[in-house]
Amino acid sequence: MERSCLVVLIVSLALGFLSVQAAAGHISFSGPDNGRTVTVVPGDSLSVSLFENPTTGYHWEVETSEGIALTGSTFLPSRSGLIGAGGTHTWYFVVRGGGQQTISAIYRRPWMPPTGDEERYTLFLMSREINAGDFPGRVTPHPFPFKKPVIPPVFPRNNAFMFLLGTFLLSR
Repeated sequence: MERSCLVVLIVSLALGFLSVQAAAGHISFSGPDNGRTVTVVPGDSLSVSLFENPTTGYHWEVETSEGIALTGSTFLPSRSGLIGAGGTHTWYFVVRGGGQQTISAIYRRPWMPPTGDEERYTLFLMSREINAGDFPGRVTPHPFPFKKPVIPPVFPRNNAFMFLLGTFLLSR
């Protein structure tokens, strides 16, 4: 009996720990995600990776809404070894605010005036606040315009709930 109670306690604590760890995650996007709408939560880290060839003068000019913070970027050259070959530029972001957010970019030469024919990239993000007792929601696509996100139940995010569940199971 004591052993089964100990197992239940350990499992309850593990589930509580997992629910806390699920609060903020990392989500990666690339070219095929252009125009996609996803649900995120404050604290999520995002990365966007796009092909870029800076040797031709072209680069991505990235802009974000107020609730998204750019934290860094990297450029990984092509493995082809060819001079002038492009590579992959990756930008890193953190979701800081709630509501409708965007990450947008335009691929152009900065010294040339925009023509309207430039390649564009946009991510639409619906950032929702997490409250005690919520269930974690991970990248739930939904059509634009923004609609109420569907949050799949996984684990309760309230550690008090997990404590009470463990206490209840141990008292039996």
